[in-house]
Amino acid sequence: MTDHLDAIERLHRLKESGALSEAEFAEQKARLLAGADTPAAPEAWSDAPASPTLNKGLLAGIAAAVVILGAGAWYGLSGGSDPAAEPTTAASDAAAAVAPEAVPAIASLPEGEQLRLASLAALGFVGSRTRKEGSQAVITKAERLLQLPFGAVLLTSTQRPDGCHACSGFVGVYYLKDEGGKFKVTGKWPEAVSGWGWGNVPEWRLSSEYTASPAVVASGTDGNQGYFCGGTTITELTAKGPVTSFIATSTTNDGAVDPDTGTDMGGNPLRTLDGKIVGVQKGKSLQVKVTGTESFTESYVMRGGKYVIASGETKLGC
Repeated sequence: MTDHLDAIERLHRLKESGALSEAEFAEQKARLLAGADTPAAPEAWSDAPASPTLNKGLLAGIAAAVVILGAGAWYGLSGGSDPAAEPTTAASDAAAAVAPEAVPAIASLPEGEQLRLASLAALGFVGSRTRKEGSQAVITKAERLLQLPFGAVLLTSTQRPDGCHACSGFVGVYYLKDEGGKFKVTGKWPEAVSGWGWGNVPEWRLSSEYTASPAVVASGTDGNQGYFCGGTTITELTAKGPVTSFIATSTTNDGAVDPDTGTDMGGNPLRTLDGKIVGVQKGKSLQVKVTGTESFTESYVMRGGKYVIASGETKLGC
């Protein structure tokens, strides 16, 4: 029994020194108390300094502890999962990595989706919306999205359906940039192209006939007290923003002429002139050929990015 107590004491010292774990200590102690045979090499548990010749059992125990501790260290670094189940190669780690899904460019989406995203960015809504401006209703709508070399351009319409002589509708222009699958507004001109009164949106079309970049071309007529003038606006969508040229194309005093005198309030006879744009040299010049009570031609030249009348003043004003 004394031998067993001595052995237990030696086991305890080995445990205190760290050579044996708590579990190993408990196991050996239980074997001793149960009357089991003592370990084949009891000298291995001696608290004397270990040596390769005298303490082979102790060295074996330490080696086993290193293996156990090494496994425990991997276990802890791997977040508590089973070390045997962990990937051990860079290839396994790479296979487990999931690449983020690429965001598609807006230009690659269907046209309807592009217009929806543009409307949300520029107007804050999709489709059309009616708001009150004083006592008048104002209807704004996204009309068309263009993909130009410098970015996307949204064209909108603004109409005042109640109408009034001094009220105008507009074509709006918004410049947009694709940022990670969403549009960002980089420039806005909600009244870039004006109508001709009565709250109406001007009749417009896109054209590359007159300018280097596409242009919104709108024509119309407006007047007062029997005098009417007409013209065409050419709003070029340049990289720096919309640039508008005005081309006068018609004039008449027909509504102001007294049938009895044949003259208007200023004593002028009936004067009706209609012009047509001809001879276009894109980005350089154009002409307006006029017929009616008079016949002549007016020339326009490009200056400072706009078409201006060469003579300095048109004969087609009201």
